[in-house]
Amino acid sequence: MKLTRFCQYLLVGSLLTFGQCKRSEPAPALDDTVDVLKSWKAAEVKEGTTVVYKADAQSNIYAGYAKYKLLFAADKVTYTEFTGEVFTGSWSVDTGTRKLTFHSLSPVPYGTDGLIEFELLGWQPEQLIIRRTTGNVKTGNTVNEYTLVPE
Repeated sequence: MKLTRFCQYLLVGSLLTFGQCKRSEPAPALDDTVDVLKSWKAAEVKEGTTVVYKADAQSNIYAGYAKYKLLFAADKVTYTEFTGEVFTGSWSVDTGTRKLTFHSLSPVPYGTDGLIEFELLGWQPEQLIIRRTTGNVKTGNTVNEYTLVPE
């Protein structure tokens, strides 16, 4: 009888414990039919967790992000930083790992070896959301997130 009662408590305890565990939600699927071959501009930028730029805001912490642009062509990318510096190179997307990578950037952006990688957080016809996978030395090594819209 004591063993049966113990098993019942164990079962109830297990259900209560494991029933509270949250299942990880799968990341939203990327729409690989989206035409990325266009010019994108910053709509919102977060440096770390701080929103520092919104295109429709009256004022911004860093208004320079109005210059931030990505122009994709079939075989190259033109990347304009918030400082106004312009870099060109090649690009690739891996939808399996959700990575957007800029290769062989020239001139080489400060603090990189000519390679910058972003995590694709969202990719739709009218919005591209990316997060740099490494800190940007120009922003105090914060990992920045960009919400971009077609220009």
